[in-house]
Amino acid sequence: MLNLDTSTAGVWNEPTRLGGWQPRTVAQLDAVERLVDEHGGFGRVRETARDAADVLVRHWGRRLLYQVDASGGTSRIELSSRDNGAPWLEVRTRAADPD
Repeated sequence: MLNLDTSTAGVWNEPTRLGGWQPRTVAQLDAVERLVDEHGGFGRVRETARDAADVLVRHWGRRLLYQVDASGGTSRIELSSRDNGAPWLEVRTRAADPD
């Protein structure tokens, strides 16, 4: 996660793995990282037709879909049974749990 807090200087945070996704702005990256981190450190992201990104996370076994615009604004949207959008890319803010 992007960490600009100088009180934690010297503490290493593993960088987010974006799986090839390129955020449009730092605000968008921060919002996506926050969503993914709040939902176990794993999610999927894809570009939309506009300057936004769809973010798919899991909460208590349910899939939740959010849209994050370039300014970092986040809104929850309904999942559609028909999904003809761009491919999903994996985003991780934490290392995978060992089995």
